[in-house]
Amino acid sequence: MSSRLPSARFLSDLSSLLRTPSRDLQALQAKWPEIDDGLSKERQALLARVPHDDPIRDTTDLLSPLNSDAGEVLHTLALAYIFSPLRSHGLGHAPLAQFLAAVLKIPEAKGSAASEIITALRSPRTEVAVIPERRHILAKTRLRKVPRTDIWIEVRGRTGTRVIVIENKIYSLEQDRQLDDYALQTTSWCKKHAGNSRPLLIFLTRDGRRPTADRKKCWIPVSYASLTGVLRRIWQRNKGARGAGWLRLYIASQLRGVHGLTINGNRPLDVAALRNYLGDQTA
Repeated sequence: MSSRLPSARFLSDLSSLLRTPSRDLQALQAKWPEIDDGLSKERQALLARVPHDDPIRDTTDLLSPLNSDAGEVLHTLALAYIFSPLRSHGLGHAPLAQFLAAVLKIPEAKGSAASEIITALRSPRTEVAVIPERRHILAKTRLRKVPRTDIWIEVRGRTGTRVIVIENKIYSLEQDRQLDDYALQTTSWCKKHAGNSRPLLIFLTRDGRRPTADRKKCWIPVSYASLTGVLRRIWQRNKGARGAGWLRLYIASQLRGVHGLTINGNRPLDVAALRNYLGDQTA
């Protein structure tokens, strides 16, 4: 298969276009010093709000030494750890409950089981089982013989059992029918084991995009910006917890690997991302 080089006429027309004056660009050039000065002042004001011990100031993090600061599997394992009250971090139900509180702010979460689960998590008697990379076999599936849900969470309270499934996508895309298969499996499990309760299906991505393959509109899109904000608030309120040091390093990994946000080194500072990180997160 041969590739064709651009014709001389095309190159001539392109060169002429580049030399054509643009009123929009000229207006932008005239306004740019004012715009740049405004951005610089906002950047300085935001940096002044960053505490000296904030994770964003760390020069190291949890996953970069493993060359995996954007690795979906390791992020999945880290989130399963922090959402499980049975693990050694000592944070209890708070990470999961506050994450679900952020999920409730999303329009697609209206009428979901999130509020019921949050209520159940307020009881110390509620049991939570978190299973990362849970394997299961579907009787009817064309493409995935042994699919794996990224994070499977069972919340067992006085009023019954609720199931949360989190599908974690940082850079990869969902496969055809993947989410439909997971929704079918989870709904079937709930009918058999959880009194026909509604599953809570969360689609976690860098930008909170809607899934491309969700025919029944079952999945709630959630952004990592919302998640990182929740984890930062958990860390701020629990600096004496056993897992506070670990959580701080993991937040730093999310900042670098998922958001590309750091105030160290020569990387340009994303003002909008920093603004979100410091308290204006939207899921």
